[in-house]
Amino acid sequence: MEKANGKEAQAEAQKPPPKKPSLTSRILPSWLVPALKNRRMLKTWARCIVVLLAVMILMVNPKTLNVQGNSAFFSVIVAFMLPPSMALSLYIFVCFILLFGMMLGWAWGVAAMAAGNAVRNQSFLAMKNQEIRSIAYLSISSTSAVYGVFLFLGTFFFAFLRTRNPALTIMTIFATIVVDVMCCYGPSFPTAQYTLAKSFIIPATFCLACSIASLIFIFPESMNHVWLTRLSDGSLKATLTLLDLQKQLITSDPKDLDNWKALLDQSLPIKRAIILGAQELKGQVGFANLEISVGRLGPEDLKKLQKRMELFIPRVGSVLYFFSLSFTELFLGLSWHSLIIITTSSAVTRCLHLSLTVNPATPTARYTNLHQRILKHENDHGHTIEALLPTMAELSADLRTSCEEASKALLQWIQACNSGRWTGFFKIGGKSLKESQKATSDQLAKALKQLEDDFKVFREEKRVEFLQHFQKFFDEDTGQLLDPHMKFSSRTLFLCFTYSESLEGYADAAAQVLRLALELDGKRPSPRIWFPSGFGAMARKIASKHNNDSDDGTPEFTDPLSLGSSQDPTRVKGGVGGSESDSTLIVTEEEDTAKELFNQPETTPRNPDARPARTFIGRFFGAFGDFLRFLRSPEGIFCLRTGVITIALWIPGVVAESAWFNYGNRGLWALIMAQLSLAVYAGDQISSVIIRTGSTIVGLLIGIVAWYIGAQKGLGNPYGVVAATVVLSAPFLLGRIAAPPQELMVWILVGVTIIFVVGYSWVDNHIVQVSNAGVGIEVAWKRALLVIIGFFAGFLVMLFPTIQSSRTLVRRTLSATMVESGVLIRNLVEVMLAEERLYKDGKSSAIVSRTTTRDPTAESGAVGSHRLKKLEKLTERLLGLSAKFQLLAPSLKTARWEPQLSGKWPHKEYEELYDLQAKLIFSIALLMSTLTRLESRWCAIMVTRTPFMNPNFLSDFFGTFQSVSAALAAPHPLARSQPMLRDRLIYHERFLRAHGGHDSIPASSLDQVDTGNLHVDGSSIGLQDLNWALMLDDQLPVHSTAVTSVSNMVRILDEMVPIVRDLCGTTSFHGYDELYATTLQREEDALRKTQEK
Repeated sequence: MEKANGKEAQAEAQKPPPKKPSLTSRILPSWLVPALKNRRMLKTWARCIVVLLAVMILMVNPKTLNVQGNSAFFSVIVAFMLPPSMALSLYIFVCFILLFGMMLGWAWGVAAMAAGNAVRNQSFLAMKNQEIRSIAYLSISSTSAVYGVFLFLGTFFFAFLRTRNPALTIMTIFATIVVDVMCCYGPSFPTAQYTLAKSFIIPATFCLACSIASLIFIFPESMNHVWLTRLSDGSLKATLTLLDLQKQLITSDPKDLDNWKALLDQSLPIKRAIILGAQELKGQVGFANLEISVGRLGPEDLKKLQKRMELFIPRVGSVLYFFSLSFTELFLGLSWHSLIIITTSSAVTRCLHLSLTVNPATPTARYTNLHQRILKHENDHGHTIEALLPTMAELSADLRTSCEEASKALLQWIQACNSGRWTGFFKIGGKSLKESQKATSDQLAKALKQLEDDFKVFREEKRVEFLQHFQKFFDEDTGQLLDPHMKFSSRTLFLCFTYSESLEGYADAAAQVLRLALELDGKRPSPRIWFPSGFGAMARKIASKHNNDSDDGTPEFTDPLSLGSSQDPTRVKGGVGGSESDSTLIVTEEEDTAKELFNQPETTPRNPDARPARTFIGRFFGAFGDFLRFLRSPEGIFCLRTGVITIALWIPGVVAESAWFNYGNRGLWALIMAQLSLAVYAGDQISSVIIRTGSTIVGLLIGIVAWYIGAQKGLGNPYGVVAATVVLSAPFLLGRIAAPPQELMVWILVGVTIIFVVGYSWVDNHIVQVSNAGVGIEVAWKRALLVIIGFFAGFLVMLFPTIQSSRTLVRRTLSATMVESGVLIRNLVEVMLAEERLYKDGKSSAIVSRTTTRDPTAESGAVGSHRLKKLEKLTERLLGLSAKFQLLAPSLKTARWEPQLSGKWPHKEYEELYDLQAKLIFSIALLMSTLTRLESRWCAIMVTRTPFMNPNFLSDFFGTFQSVSAALAAPHPLARSQPMLRDRLIYHERFLRAHGGHDSIPASSLDQVDTGNLHVDGSSIGLQDLNWALMLDDQLPVHSTAVTSVSNMVRILDEMVPIVRDLCGTTSFHGYDELYATTLQREEDALRKTQEK
């Protein structure tokens, strides 16, 4: 231990002082320097530049230019929108989706053209044929009407498909473009032109062919390689960063709250990135089955690794959550004792302000008065969190160091498996390669051995050494308390147990992953060829109607040009019931009860206005009613807006007076840009329009420069045009592949606008056409105007019939996540109730304790497996909720751009609610992790002997969830009679004690009981007595973590209520406060008298 502490002190001393950010770091994007230092990113950038160069050459070459037609520059646009920056198998899959969408749009366009020609007046056409000298407009209203109907229905359908299945976004975008081409240009031809779509399909295939060839021959990467790279460079390195932050937090001065807050704020974006990265890894691992790859690890190995990593990586967040809890305790403790208000979150400050203004002589706040007494007890006995943290830092140093070394060894092993694929396959390197592989394996085994040893020492020795702080209260011989009246507060003890349990959980998960790595290392000593086997399964997954949420594991191809989101983020994935059959378990008679308890189906909501239809006519009208409700929904309004704006910008192309002007100035592009700018929720539309306009202007200027550098005053030099365009657009191509998703729109639009200027200038002057927009500046301002017209048309149509505000989106999403959090907590309570029932019936599940020699995920018997199966499903559901919740963060910022016509948006209150819900999700994760280790006997204690599982309190608890979520969703004011849960918790505890519920806990005063060692925040921990043997029980830290997590949920919910009251208001209930104070006093007096008797 001293050695580890010396290493930490030496490392801290050798750290250079923090450097001030340089001028370049403040000007350049934050992602640029890491991207330029990343070899893989530089290789990908080089590959994309080669493809850009190739499609530019194909555009300026006369032969290929004539093959591609007057939309040859579209191939360069596709190179920007879909660069070869992903694995070959994934890119081929995306190409298939893209081309399938274009073929689908082509088929719909052919149907529109056939129908339009069928209603065309042939005699009128024969008369007008003599007058046609070029592509002239034939004013035939019936034909135009048919095209318009097909165009509206086609765009409506693809918009509907986009909202229902976001994984098909890229397919619907290109399908819509082809439908636009067929239906916009079709009415202008006197005869059917079924091959109009080839003007876009052929250039797109040119680009896709070049991209696929580059992925094969230029720095080829398999999905296997990309997945392992993202695991190592993304998730594992982020985990190491969080471990370093943990070390800084636990070794820093607990009184330096500013430093604590800065470190905790620094960890938030990293934790968000880990959650989203875990979802991305889960979604992409299935694509490894679609390719031929060379490497040590195969697709099934990656799936096993992903399954373990899914449990391993988020555990570090639970460790850091302890410091968030400790920060609140430190803040409240310092503020109560010194009345110094320290800068922190407004939610904590609001609760502190209410607490400090309460008159201790009145019972208006049970919890506030009680908490102050608890803090006094902790101070008197020297057990404040700031006094215990240095001891925890000292005792956990070895295990923390082992966890960090284990994570580094795992990172190096994954990097070793991900390198030397071809050299290992062809046995190039010989002895040196084997020695390097053996060194990596030895380091992995050494790290695992050290982790197991330190894990064992921490559990058996360091925890006992930590408890020496409390040994003075116990008799050395009997282990009983020396003085029953001298009861120390166990709140900080339980908080420290939470940290030790979280750290043990992380170490245990790390040991599991290392064991799997050693197993795979022994089974896969050298690279081999892996063949595909999963095309059918992946196709079924993409086409599944249940694939509506990004948390289902399928990667979502988002539209980087869209405003807002194309789906409803307020919908969260549900359903963890027992409708699924479990073929892996053989159910015997004694397991029937367990399976029935843990596999209860979810209840479905009912329609209060109608019973379920039982006839065909009833079902038909029910489906018709669902369709009408869809049209009123945000998704239905989005589909209608897409059809309306399409028809509005299509009309100038079929009206005789404007048809030629529209065609000559390529009005089609304004239509396409307007469609791309639409989204279901457009709260960020103001900022997006500004960004789009600025990006278009920048791209316009750079495009003009590129054209005149390459062409000077002529019609263009192919060598100069290609060189200038590639060089000037290459930096924006880097931004396209390396920038974070929220910045992609800038880099894509700049690059696309450059290609518009150069492409149109070249194509219009090298292909014989009926109209020519000019070159350079002349074509630039026209094309830029088309883009801006499309964007602003999309912006205007968003205002009708009603704008889908981001403010409403934030409020409704917070309401929906509240509901889903309540459902998850309810399911966890069901798990505890089921365990209590099994324990009472003598069928308790025997969960294997954490050891250093066995896999802790194993269980003895199928009874325990039923519990773990349900918890595994709940974990997946929680990860999906977390990913959805993280996607709300950008809307909290962009919502402030909206016009504040109705008043200032209270963004601070919504940010507080967001932070509190994030803490609530971490508390749920902590409880979920704890229930995998809590034995049935302790679950029974939790259910029967703590007020948390009191049905009356559960009614108050879940009722508060419903009230808060309903107030945010409607919105409507909260009831004035909404109780404070912590006060209700203490009331139920005292009521139960007064009526014999805790008859084994004698006490002479409420203060000794409520602030004693058998209570946390005034609530019983469920133990009859606390002795030294119980303090050493392995299950006590697990139980304490469960109690702490539930207690923290209650605190978080209480902090949400005043914020929601501030936002939504409170119902009028005059005289209620006085009635509440009087009744509270009576309750206290009655309970006190009963206690004394």
